Amino acid sequence: MIQIKNFNQTNQEFKELVKIANLVNHDSICHIDDMKNSWKNRSKHLVSDKLLMYKNNNLVGNINYHQGRDGNIRTAFYTLNLNPDYNNSGYRELLYNKMIEEVKIFNCNKLLTTIYEHPNYEQNKQLLIKQKFKILQRNREYSCDISKIDLIKYRPLINRLESEGTKFYDSKSEMRDWPNHYKKLEELCWTYG
Repeated sequence: MIQIKNFNQTNQEFKELVKIANLVNHDSICHIDDMKNSWKNRSKHLVSDKLLMYKNNNLVGNINYHQGRDGNIRTAFYTLNLNPDYNNSGYRELLYNKMIEEVKIFNCNKLLTTIYEHPNYEQNKQLLIKQKFKILQRNREYSCDISKIDLIKYRPLINRLESEGTKFYDSKSEMRDWPNHYKKLEELCWTYG
């Protein structure tokens, strides 16, 4: 049986969301603490939610959406993740349609999402085409297992940049306790994304 439930912010839900994200992500590894902090530091004066899809009480997918800022308050940005084992099942469209009902609360008149030229995004791209979206930008991506990146070959470049005054920090561990760290990262994403 398929059920779409609202997000209750439980630890178990966060764990399951991370698992689904890591089945789909191709250039990063999602961690539960990062997801919790990002959710905690979201803008509370804008509509933001997650819908979770379960099949026989197992999370198989989710859709995250949020209202745009400032002049974009009628725009919804969303990300849809579905366990690839459930592709071509119609579940992606069920999540999408449920989100469409939800974003009516702020009179949404525009939807935006990011699609990469990567196999993990092909099903989402096909849904967009079926829903008559305009594909305006294609983000080319290459398969990359981030856990196997060899930074040693970049050491000369890093040393040169550091000697010129550029400082590098690990945002997950070194910067985590900085004041407003995740809020600043979210603002940076909004500014440059």
